[in-house]
Amino acid sequence: MQYHGDSVKEASKSQNEDVYFSKKTKYGLLCVVLDFAGYNYENFGLKLRSDFATLIDQLDTLEGMTSELFLGYVAKELNNYVYRMGQEFCAGRLNCVAALCLLDANVLTCLTYGDARVNIFDGNNLILLNGAKYQTLTIVSEPNEHLRPIEENPEQLGAKYFDSPLVDRTQRISLKDSDTVLMFSDGVEEVLAPPDRLRELRRLASAEPREIYEALIQLTAAVQDDRTLAVIKGPYEAAREDPLAKRVQQEMSELQNQLGTINENQNELNNDLAGRTAELERQIRESSASLSALSSHSEMAATGQLASLGQLKSRIEALENRGNSKKEGKGGRKSNSLDADAVKQTIDQLMAADPTWLSQKRIEPAERPAQPNIESTPGTILGMHPPRPDPGDSINWRRVIPTLATAIILISLGFFLAWLTGYMSGSGGTGELWRVKASENTVAVIRTDPNGQIDRVELMLATPIRGGAPQEKEMLTFKQVGEYLTSLGVTQRGAGETASRTPRPQNDDVILEVPVMPGDTLEKIAAKYNVTKEDILKTNPEVKNGKLSVGQKLKLPNKNANGGSQ
Repeated sequence: MQYHGDSVKEASKSQNEDVYFSKKTKYGLLCVVLDFAGYNYENFGLKLRSDFATLIDQLDTLEGMTSELFLGYVAKELNNYVYRMGQEFCAGRLNCVAALCLLDANVLTCLTYGDARVNIFDGNNLILLNGAKYQTLTIVSEPNEHLRPIEENPEQLGAKYFDSPLVDRTQRISLKDSDTVLMFSDGVEEVLAPPDRLRELRRLASAEPREIYEALIQLTAAVQDDRTLAVIKGPYEAAREDPLAKRVQQEMSELQNQLGTINENQNELNNDLAGRTAELERQIRESSASLSALSSHSEMAATGQLASLGQLKSRIEALENRGNSKKEGKGGRKSNSLDADAVKQTIDQLMAADPTWLSQKRIEPAERPAQPNIESTPGTILGMHPPRPDPGDSINWRRVIPTLATAIILISLGFFLAWLTGYMSGSGGTGELWRVKASENTVAVIRTDPNGQIDRVELMLATPIRGGAPQEKEMLTFKQVGEYLTSLGVTQRGAGETASRTPRPQNDDVILEVPVMPGDTLEKIAAKYNVTKEDILKTNPEVKNGKLSVGQKLKLPNKNANGGSQ
């Protein structure tokens, strides 16, 4: 690349000033042509070049800008510099037109403001990138072509302050080695119209930039005005990769890779979901098959498929011992929902009747009796005579083991349900139902025990209950009754009571009898009915050493008669 530029100042126009400025930056070669009018300031061009060079150095330190953005910032800072100079020295009247070009390898970025010009001669045609005085054709290809004039472009840099870079008016062009770039002010345009310029450039096609500059300045001398011209000519370097575009391309490539990874992960998730769905369907089918085979397990047990009765019995005892130890850890509760002794006794009877019963081979369908005898006899189950063993037969363990496991699971489930029933009976309610009916000055407490026996106590109140309105409520424990009476405002001091019962007890000190439930102790009963252990022993002399039996009925003392146990 070769370039040359300069300004010619006519003595007759001392109030005018044209400036040419060029500087190399990391964004490319920057060339600026300025044309000031109506201004008389000595050595203004020297000051502007010095200040403008400092400004460009500051902009050149910025990173991550495109050529268009860098040139837009240059135009903005140039405008604001001229604006401040006008405000300070020229009463706000300092203005200029400008042509700015940034050449990076063979890429030209240009910007024009006002009547400044940028043209490109491609060796045959003249390309006009702006046309302030003409209704311009984009390309001038004939030296005799006539262009119709239009009015001057009124734009001026420095007329107002800009806040944003002037990127909206930049142009970007890729140059060939045969292209010649011209930048000039209005003084050249007035004498050398585009067709004349085309003719002269064709004549100077092989000349150097300085020769082209001197020839065009000589041709425009008749204008007797300031003239500024810059000429840039090839060959140009190969286009360099834009760092910002490269970074954007790399980030786009990384983003595409990430999207590809996301798609792969999604496919893996879909495959995993399909596999899990298939596994779930398989488990459902197997569960259905297991349920359908459940009825056959009982038949297998009835026909002798359990392997060892003694082994089964020992497992039942182990389960019972483990269940009892857990129940005793929960406060000594013992379940009466499942009689494990009865289960073992039944198994002992079966073994006594026929010790070989559970070691027999399963009867095949063809060998079974068509109509089994319903009457039961010793050594039979449901009238089915167990088959006698064949000395040549052996136990089919593949059939025996699943059946044995099923039996153990069912028995374990029974013990668990028994434990749960005992736990609930010991920690929850007692099977009693309490009902409280309250009117203004009367409260009736009615208890119905698990056997349907009814006890009733009526209290005559000295003061009305809280709220005054009749109320009725059902509860499960005697403690809840006491809390409810307290909420109604019923106290011993304010109440006298009369008791009725069917049948009525002979001892007026006793208001009710309660049965001993599994897991009950004297302390628990005393806390449940809000009396003391000593009161219970006093009214039940038959209780020795605090020992109770399930089903035993205890008499609870009348609290008023005993001096207030509550």
